[in-house]
Amino acid sequence: MEGLLAVYPHLAEHVDVVRTPWPRPRQSLIDLLGPDNQSLPVLILADDASPDIAAAEYQGQRFVEGKDAILHVLSS
Repeated sequence: MEGLLAVYPHLAEHVDVVRTPWPRPRQSLIDLLGPDNQSLPVLILADDASPDIAAAEYQGQRFVEGKDAILHVLSS
């Protein structure tokens, strides 16, 4: 993801990037996405994100996990 942001810096204008320490538990993710969803990278979708985006959900918070899935969403 760092490489993508380096090549396309304008993306950083449209997303908030939060760098999370690698070791688990990742409390900041647990708080947002539950204890079973601590994978990185993860893209947490805004409330007004298109409902057509294939995403997982935890207590109303939609998110996309994995580099390939995130790249697909960002390129759409």
